[in-house]
Amino acid sequence: MSRPDEALVTLQTGPEVAERLLDELFARPRRAVFEWSRITGQTAQVRLAYPGQHLASVITGVPGSGTAARGVDLADGSEVKSCSRADQLGSCRDCGSGVLPHQELCPACGSESLIRKTDSHWIFSIKSKQELAQYLDAPRIVLILFDRDVSDPAAVRVRAWEVWPRDPRHEYFRWFALDYLENNYLAKTSEGLAPAPLNLHPLKFDFLMMNPVLVFGATIKDADTDSSTVHVEWIADPLRDRATLPVEPMPAAVVRPGALLDLAGRMDDPAVTRSSEGKVSVKEAARLRATAAGRVSIARGLVSLDEKTRLLLPRPIKRIKRTPSAYRRRRASTEEG
Repeated sequence: MSRPDEALVTLQTGPEVAERLLDELFARPRRAVFEWSRITGQTAQVRLAYPGQHLASVITGVPGSGTAARGVDLADGSEVKSCSRADQLGSCRDCGSGVLPHQELCPACGSESLIRKTDSHWIFSIKSKQELAQYLDAPRIVLILFDRDVSDPAAVRVRAWEVWPRDPRHEYFRWFALDYLENNYLAKTSEGLAPAPLNLHPLKFDFLMMNPVLVFGATIKDADTDSSTVHVEWIADPLRDRATLPVEPMPAAVVRPGALLDLAGRMDDPAVTRSSEGKVSVKEAARLRATAAGRVSIARGLVSLDEKTRLLLPRPIKRIKRTPSAYRRRRASTEEG
């Protein structure tokens, strides 16, 4: 259920094509925007929705549907989402003013104490069962992320993952989207509240629970200079069955402590024992899980959770935020506007 449709893979793909695309549609325009940002003081962010769709076509070999982001994005019905954490507007710790990516001092007070934000995320608009079906019936969701690696902050990293909603391997995506519609969007609108869209945060719990598979990885070296270069490290064969690709690793640190303790109480399960990377044998786990202190010890020994172990984690209960600061807008006021 996660094999691309060979009849629709009609585009030339490969590292050279992807490198050319990223250079011409992202790196070069970005350099121009950065230069003008230094002159005008305006945002240095580059809109990524359309370049992301072009990149998705090069990655998958599937042409676009020609909808300009107003319907399905690829000809096979796939959806494409892009977000960038590479050039987010930061802020000053001392006075709270906005700080552009190229600014090393706060433009308002001159402080060196700056906050570089990296909380951008993928946004899904799901306001009805029809919009929900658009995602759940799609063969795949292509998730593209532009960010920076702390080991090389001068470079911009580009990665793309796929989630196949109709494949049981990625079932958590279906639960995540349905839970939002029923227990968030509809629950809030029934009370006259204006809900935020469905937000999916890269490399966090919900994303990793979807068992995303990495299909593309590239680095734009010296991204903030005129000598930037694009290097593609990984691009999956567009015809390769995605079931043969490994899922993105899930660090135990992204899981709630209570959920890890619940896993520790079932450490006799072979999948859970594997996730402790051999630190706890089945026999030793049986002895340890008999006590609260032992379960804590096991939980602390968990380093990462493999694909099967993630299925044992309980689904989170997400509390609806109804604070006045977050939801001052009522449906009546938005309709009047």
